[in-house]
Amino acid sequence: MSRPARTSSVLLVSGAALAVVGGILHPHEELPNSHAAVFGEYAHSTDWVWVHYLQFLSAALVVAGFLVLGRALQRLGVAPALVRVGDAAAAATVALIAVNMAVDGIALKRAVDAWAHALPEDKASRFAAAEAVRWLEWGVNSFFTILLGITLLAFAAALLTRARLGSRVRLGAVTGALAGGILVMNGLAVGAHGFEPTALPLVASGLYIAMALCLPPLDRAAAETARPRSQSLEDHLATR
Repeated sequence: MSRPARTSSVLLVSGAALAVVGGILHPHEELPNSHAAVFGEYAHSTDWVWVHYLQFLSAALVVAGFLVLGRALQRLGVAPALVRVGDAAAAATVALIAVNMAVDGIALKRAVDAWAHALPEDKASRFAAAEAVRWLEWGVNSFFTILLGITLLAFAAALLTRARLGSRVRLGAVTGALAGGILVMNGLAVGAHGFEPTALPLVASGLYIAMALCLPPLDRAAAETARPRSQSLEDHLATR
């Protein structure tokens, strides 16, 4: 028997785990808004590009998890329109994350390398170019974080419509909604102030993982819903 909710949970938690690994490997000694210092740190990184490919892989796993969750929710009769909103937000999120990784993982690296190796008379212009790329990264990161939050809110709302399935499902809906709201707030903050140190992403990640771990009971509920239909069909055939 297929277990889409369990599969979704595994994908979501695996994506979160890879994101943590990517965050640890990503250079992070300097304050991210101190551009002169952080550009120097980035220029000295030798594994910058593949770390960002790893981060994109983590995002792809998360989006795959949400898409599979949509199938699990459809088995339970959740309104198709609500699932489609979640699917669309998830697809837009992974597209923007791909753009963000291209800007940050490749374009910014090339820009800071060019600045670090520029002749003294070219330093100012190279630095200005690197800052422009950084500001573009702010914008893309802001929008993908907001969209990821909307994705979580959509699927949390879908879970809430099946709150009768138990306290674990209700907990998943609440933690997902809180994580989504925090991500929307964080996305707005990035757009306004850049990458300032904040605990919001860490808190959102913890809540998001809690939501993912609450999903497996959906499979059991779907199986119990399908069983009476199957029994009813068998009884109907037996009386013919």
